[in-house]
Amino acid sequence: MGAEDVTFTVRGREAFVRLPERRDDGPIDWVWFAPVVDGQPSARHDHLSRGILAAGLAFAGVSVGESYGSPAGREVFTAFHDEVTGRFGLAPRVTLLAQSRGGLQHYAWASEQPELVRRIGGNYPVCDIRDWPGLERAAPAYGLSPGDLERDLDAHNPLAVLEPLARAGVPLFHVHGDQDTVVPHTAHTEKLAARYRELGGSIEVDVVPGYGHEEADVFFVNARLLSFLLYGDPDRDPGR
Repeated sequence: MGAEDVTFTVRGREAFVRLPERRDDGPIDWVWFAPVVDGQPSARHDHLSRGILAAGLAFAGVSVGESYGSPAGREVFTAFHDEVTGRFGLAPRVTLLAQSRGGLQHYAWASEQPELVRRIGGNYPVCDIRDWPGLERAAPAYGLSPGDLERDLDAHNPLAVLEPLARAGVPLFHVHGDQDTVVPHTAHTEKLAARYRELGGSIEVDVVPGYGHEEADVFFVNARLLSFLLYGDPDRDPGR
């Protein structure tokens, strides 16, 4: 059976699944990428996606636009999960790969579905709506005023919704540049890591010296990130 690249829609939203050529019997393990927006995932993700497919996992995602982790976007995420597990035989438990604003989407959804999450990896993921994109910009996606979003923020913000994931034992791994001025690692990954550890959760962070919020090999051709996505162990050889 050859590899397949399938595009389709879920609730009017564009979605894709890349199915591996090598498949074992039973449900197919998979990695769910976010965000699917502005041409992402792109050719820069080919190294990661090829490694995922070569290991017998699927690679998939759905566009929810600029939803910033809102309930409307999370509803589409749940519909997408239902679709790909039912239609393509993907496993109920999934590994999440959050890049930049994908952190808002994945962490908000995962906190409501911790039993469906195997692990979460991230490349410079957004972890605090207040810092990026800010309440003024995010509020319309929630159908709220900035003031009302601030009032309700603990129900949506990654920094505030970690307890279910820690309780479920979901491991996390972030890669973040120390020169990132768009999504500073100190305001996002480091704060999330500190909070997750306080809750008893397991997280490993690779802070990359000299890199910012950019499409660079250190993020996208990253053996430790690939190993974590495949095995939950960033120190394992991804080719084995």
